[in-house]
Amino acid sequence: LRPNERISQPMERVYESIANRYRSIGTPQLILVILRDKTADNYRQVKMSSDVRLGVPSQCVVSTNAGIGRRLQRPRDQYIANVALKVNAKLGGVNSVIANSESQRFEDHPEKALSWLAENFDRKPFMCMGIDVTHSVVKSENARSIAAVVGSMNRFARNILI
Repeated sequence: LRPNERISQPMERVYESIANRYRSIGTPQLILVILRDKTADNYRQVKMSSDVRLGVPSQCVVSTNAGIGRRLQRPRDQYIANVALKVNAKLGGVNSVIANSESQRFEDHPEKALSWLAENFDRKPFMCMGIDVTHSVVKSENARSIAAVVGSMNRFARNILI
Protein backbone atom coordinates (compact mmCIF):
# COMPACT_ATOMS: atom_id res chain seq x y z
CA LEU A 1 0.00 0.00 0.00
CA ARG A 2 1.05 3.54 -0.66
CA PRO A 3 1.11 5.95 2.30
CA ASN A 4 -2.44 6.92 3.35
CA GLU A 5 -3.94 4.48 0.85
CA ARG A 6 -6.91 2.31 1.78
CA ILE A 7 -6.76 -1.39 0.91
CA SER A 8 -9.72 -1.05 -1.47
CA GLN A 9 -7.84 1.31 -3.81
CA PRO A 10 -5.06 -1.05 -4.98
CA MET A 11 -7.54 -3.94 -4.95
CA GLU A 12 -9.80 -2.10 -7.40
CA ARG A 13 -6.83 -1.09 -9.59
CA VAL A 14 -5.61 -4.70 -9.80
CA TYR A 15 -9.14 -5.93 -10.57
CA GLU A 16 -9.58 -3.42 -13.40
CA SER A 17 -6.16 -4.27 -14.83
CA ILE A 18 -6.88 -8.01 -14.83
CA ALA A 19 -10.42 -7.54 -16.16
CA ASN A 20 -9.14 -5.43 -19.05
CA ARG A 21 -6.21 -7.69 -19.89
CA TYR A 22 -8.25 -10.91 -19.95
CA ARG A 23 -11.53 -9.47 -21.24
CA SER A 24 -11.65 -12.07 -24.05
CA ILE A 25 -12.09 -14.95 -21.57
CA GLY A 26 -14.56 -13.17 -19.28
CA THR A 27 -14.54 -11.22 -16.06
CA PRO A 28 -12.97 -12.47 -12.81
CA GLN A 29 -15.26 -14.71 -10.79
CA LEU A 30 -13.58 -14.26 -7.41
CA ILE A 31 -11.18 -11.87 -5.73
CA LEU A 32 -8.75 -13.55 -3.33
CA VAL A 33 -7.21 -11.10 -0.86
CA ILE A 34 -4.35 -12.10 1.41
CA LEU A 35 -4.29 -9.91 4.51
CA ARG A 36 -1.42 -9.50 6.95
CA ASP A 37 -4.01 -9.48 9.75
CA LYS A 38 -7.76 -9.35 9.83
CA THR A 39 -8.61 -5.92 11.11
CA ALA A 40 -12.27 -5.02 10.98
CA ASP A 41 -11.53 -1.97 8.81
CA ASN A 42 -9.53 -3.85 6.16
CA TYR A 43 -12.11 -6.64 6.00
CA ARG A 44 -14.97 -4.13 5.67
CA GLN A 45 -13.15 -2.27 2.89
CA VAL A 46 -12.48 -5.47 0.93
CA LYS A 47 -16.09 -6.64 1.20
CA MET A 48 -17.54 -3.21 0.37
CA SER A 49 -15.27 -2.86 -2.63
CA SER A 50 -15.80 -6.36 -4.02
CA ASP A 51 -19.49 -6.83 -3.24
CA VAL A 52 -20.80 -3.31 -3.80
CA ARG A 53 -18.45 -1.53 -6.21
CA LEU A 54 -17.14 -4.40 -8.33
CA GLY A 55 -19.97 -6.93 -7.97
CA VAL A 56 -17.58 -9.87 -7.54
CA PRO A 57 -17.41 -12.19 -4.52
CA SER A 58 -14.21 -12.08 -2.51
CA GLN A 59 -12.42 -14.29 -0.04
CA CYS A 60 -10.02 -12.93 2.54
CA VAL A 61 -7.18 -15.10 3.79
CA VAL A 62 -5.13 -14.09 6.84
CA SER A 63 -1.53 -14.88 5.93
CA THR A 64 -0.47 -16.07 9.38
CA ASN A 65 -3.45 -18.44 9.64
CA ALA A 66 -2.73 -19.88 6.20
CA GLY A 67 1.00 -20.29 6.81
CA ILE A 68 1.93 -17.68 4.20
CA GLY A 69 4.96 -15.47 4.58
CA ARG A 70 7.15 -17.07 7.21
CA ARG A 71 9.35 -19.95 6.20
CA LEU A 72 8.82 -22.10 9.31
CA GLN A 73 5.15 -21.35 9.78
CA ARG A 74 2.79 -24.26 9.18
CA PRO A 75 -0.74 -23.66 7.88
CA ARG A 76 -3.67 -24.64 10.04
CA ASP A 77 -5.44 -27.42 8.15
CA GLN A 78 -8.92 -26.55 9.44
CA TYR A 79 -8.46 -22.91 8.42
CA ILE A 80 -7.43 -23.90 4.89
CA ALA A 81 -10.33 -26.37 4.66
CA ASN A 82 -12.83 -23.68 5.72
CA VAL A 83 -11.44 -21.22 3.16
CA ALA A 84 -11.70 -23.91 0.45
CA LEU A 85 -15.37 -24.55 1.35
CA LYS A 86 -16.14 -20.83 1.16
CA VAL A 87 -14.40 -20.43 -2.21
CA ASN A 88 -16.18 -23.48 -3.61
CA ALA A 89 -19.58 -22.13 -2.54
CA LYS A 90 -18.84 -18.64 -3.89
CA LEU A 91 -17.95 -20.15 -7.27
CA GLY A 92 -21.22 -22.09 -7.39
CA GLY A 93 -19.94 -25.43 -6.12
CA VAL A 94 -21.81 -27.83 -3.86
CA ASN A 95 -20.23 -28.48 -0.46
CA SER A 96 -22.77 -30.93 0.88
CA VAL A 97 -26.05 -32.59 0.00
CA ILE A 98 -28.58 -34.69 1.80
CA ALA A 99 -28.25 -38.29 0.65
CA ASN A 100 -31.35 -40.04 -0.55
CA SER A 101 -32.75 -43.17 1.07
CA GLU A 102 -31.14 -45.42 -1.53
CA SER A 103 -27.64 -44.36 -0.34
CA GLN A 104 -26.43 -43.62 -3.85
CA ARG A 105 -23.18 -41.74 -4.18
CA PHE A 106 -23.66 -38.06 -5.00
CA GLU A 107 -20.74 -38.15 -7.42
CA ASP A 108 -22.51 -40.80 -9.50
CA HIS A 109 -26.02 -39.30 -9.34
CA PRO A 110 -26.06 -35.62 -8.30
CA GLU A 111 -29.53 -35.25 -9.76
CA LYS A 112 -30.85 -37.64 -7.09
CA ALA A 113 -29.75 -35.57 -4.10
CA LEU A 114 -32.82 -34.80 -2.04
CA SER A 115 -34.78 -37.04 -4.38
CA TRP A 116 -37.11 -38.04 -1.56
CA LEU A 117 -38.24 -34.41 -1.46
CA ALA A 118 -37.61 -33.42 -5.04
CA GLU A 119 -39.75 -36.19 -6.57
CA ASN A 120 -42.92 -34.28 -5.70
CA PHE A 121 -41.47 -30.78 -5.97
CA ASP A 122 -43.89 -29.70 -8.69
CA ARG A 123 -46.88 -30.68 -6.55
CA LYS A 124 -45.40 -29.84 -3.13
CA PRO A 125 -42.64 -27.25 -3.48
CA PHE A 126 -40.45 -26.63 -0.46
CA MET A 127 -37.91 -24.10 0.68
CA CYS A 128 -34.56 -24.77 2.35
CA MET A 129 -33.46 -21.97 4.65
CA GLY A 130 -30.28 -21.00 6.43
CA ILE A 131 -29.81 -18.49 9.21
CA ASP A 132 -26.60 -17.11 10.70
CA VAL A 133 -25.47 -14.39 13.07
CA THR A 134 -22.02 -12.86 13.29
CA HIS A 135 -20.88 -10.70 16.17
CA SER A 136 -18.36 -7.88 16.07
CA VAL A 137 -14.87 -8.77 17.23
CA VAL A 138 -14.61 -5.27 18.71
CA LYS A 139 -15.77 -5.15 22.31
CA SER A 140 -17.57 -1.84 22.75
CA GLU A 141 -21.00 -0.41 23.46
CA ASN A 142 -21.40 0.38 19.75
CA ALA A 143 -20.49 -3.14 18.56
CA ARG A 144 -23.09 -4.59 16.24
CA SER A 145 -24.23 -8.07 15.36
CA ILE A 146 -25.38 -8.90 11.84
CA ALA A 147 -28.03 -11.50 11.12
CA ALA A 148 -28.76 -13.02 7.73
CA VAL A 149 -31.42 -15.35 6.38
CA VAL A 150 -31.21 -17.10 3.01
CA GLY A 151 -33.56 -19.46 1.26
CA SER A 152 -33.67 -21.58 -1.85
CA MET A 153 -36.62 -23.02 -3.71
CA ASN A 154 -34.34 -24.79 -6.15
CA ARG A 155 -35.45 -28.41 -6.53
CA PHE A 156 -32.12 -29.78 -5.28
CA ALA A 157 -31.39 -26.91 -2.88
CA ARG A 158 -28.11 -26.28 -4.67
CA ASN A 159 -28.45 -22.65 -5.71
CA ILE A 160 -28.96 -19.91 -3.20
CA LEU A 161 -29.52 -16.40 -4.47
CA ILE A 162 -29.15 -13.51 -2.07
